[in-house]
Amino acid sequence: MADYFGHRLNLPPGDITSVTVLRALTRAGIESAQIEELRTLFDRLEARRYGLPATENIENLKSLQSSLEKILKSCEKVRF
Repeated sequence: MADYFGHRLNLPPGDITSVTVLRALTRAGIESAQIEELRTLFDRLEARRYGLPATENIENLKSLQSSLEKILKSCEKVRF
């Protein structure tokens, strides 16, 4: 996600944070429901990144992947 949003927002991957991405998406007019889904995804990724135990089942992960794919398709239609 850092690579994707870094490219779309013209920022180095290290400068990409959930705040940066969500702010840009809000300004670009992405639906608030999708922004909240992405916020949840960022929160879950951060939790796993810092060692909190993974409690995701396969169906939950498939749902997350589907949501992310929809959000990214929406992002492709938006000019930042």
